[in-house]
Amino acid sequence: MCASSANCVLLIETPSGLFPSSIKTSCMVHGMMWMVHGVMWMVHGMMWMVHGVMCMVHGVMCMVHGMMCMVHGVMWMVHGVMWMVHGLMCMVHGLMWMLHGLMCMVHGVMCMVHGVMCMVHGVMWMVMCMVHGVMWMVHGVMWMVHGVMCMLHGMMWMVHGVMCMLHGLMCMVHGVMWMLHGVMCMVHGLMCMVHGLMCMVHGVMCMVHGVMCMVHGVMWMLHGLMCMLHGMMCMLHGMMCMVHGVMCMVHGVMCMVHGMMCMLHGVMCMLHGVMCMVHGVMCMVHGVMCMVHGLMCMVHGLMCMLHGVMCMVHGVMCMVHGLMCMVHGLMCMLHGVMCMVHGVMCMVHGLMCMVHGLMCMLHGVMCMVHGMMWMLHGVMCMVHGMMCMVHGVMCMVHGLMCMVHGLMCMLHGLMCMVHGLMWMVHGVMWTAC
Repeated sequence: MCASSANCVLLIETPSGLFPSSIKTSCMVHGMMWMVHGVMWMVHGMMWMVHGVMCMVHGVMCMVHGMMCMVHGVMWMVHGVMWMVHGLMCMVHGLMWMLHGLMCMVHGVMCMVHGVMCMVHGVMWMVMCMVHGVMWMVHGVMWMVHGVMCMLHGMMWMVHGVMCMLHGLMCMVHGVMWMLHGVMCMVHGLMCMVHGLMCMVHGVMCMVHGVMCMVHGVMWMLHGLMCMLHGMMCMLHGMMCMVHGVMCMVHGVMCMVHGMMCMLHGVMCMLHGVMCMVHGVMCMVHGVMCMVHGLMCMVHGLMCMLHGVMCMVHGVMCMVHGLMCMVHGLMCMLHGVMCMVHGVMCMVHGLMCMVHGLMCMLHGVMCMVHGMMWMLHGVMCMVHGMMCMVHGVMCMVHGLMCMVHGLMCMLHGLMCMVHGLMWMVHGVMWTAC
């Protein structure tokens, strides 16, 4: 404080502190300082507003970047799904290659078995065709021998037929002779019967003679008294005559039986003669049939010889066929060897296909892992985009707050400038007073 207003010293409060000055000067300086202070606050507010605008622009850019990152993440997820599908297809492709390899190996085994069978088939063709040809030639020779034997058989049958015809003639002569023999036997029987009858008559006469002799003997016995010796002889003679008569009677009976047997023998001989004549006729017919059979056998023999010749020709053809079959068998063996080589190649091919399929499956697994990684990358990109969008929103809010803060700072600067102007007016007014 001071005694006069002109020389009064004041302690002026300024933004820089308290300092003594004259009232006018102090008020002017104090007002200018407040005005500078207000301008600085206005510049500070403008900077905050510019900073707010930049933050809002940065927020918009972050939101756009976030959206782009989300779209980018979706695209990467689709890319990952495509890689996973590709991996799955590779695994299926590998499985198909492995199945193809397995089928090739099975095909190779079958080709090797086919080759072995072809080799066996070739050997069988070679052996069996040669044996078949030789057997046909032997068959042809046997048929020729059979033809010769049939011709000889036919000739023998023809000779047999001639002999049968001669035998028939002989049988007919034999029958005639037997018929004559039967007639002779019948005549002999009749003669025996007549002889028997005569013997019976002779026996009867002998018996009568014996009786007469016995009577004679009796008479002689009567006479024997005189002639005993003669009577004894007569008696013995009578007895002998009686025995002779009995024997003659037995002889007559035997002769009758013999005559009956001779008659039966004659009948049988006549029947035998008829049978012999029939046998002769049959033998002649048999001879003719034998001659015809002999001719047929000769024709059969010629046919057999022709058949044998054809069989030999067939055998030669079979041998030629056997040679061709040997060539065929050699080709089959070579085919079998090629099939075995083909089978080995198929097995190797199948093994390579299985390895290829395994590699494809491993490639598919790697592709699926690659796709999963890309999907994770897409998810991370989407999360990054969301974070960027949140960051952009925060930046826009921050920019808006900064603009409000700048506006408040500018208002504060304006108030400070008004406050400084008031101080300057206060200094002028104080000096005038």
